[in-house]
Amino acid sequence: MSYTTFVCGSALKFEDLKRVAVEYAEACLILANPLCSDLHAEDISNIMRVLSIKNYCSRTRVIIQILQSHNKVS
Repeated sequence: MSYTTFVCGSALKFEDLKRVAVEYAEACLILANPLCSDLHAEDISNIMRVLSIKNYCSRTRVIIQILQSHNKVS
């Protein structure tokens, strides 16, 4: 059975990543805000979230929504 859990906190804080047990998640989904005023800043902020999660637990699968294609890695 699959389900999604939404949590409150910051992916940039190790104590929040530990609290939500990110190391046991099948994946973390980082969604962008397409209505933000600065798409580039939104992408950069979300990339920082991915790096923080990977730094905490490198084996965690992270799926990120990027708003501007030039911010994607090939």
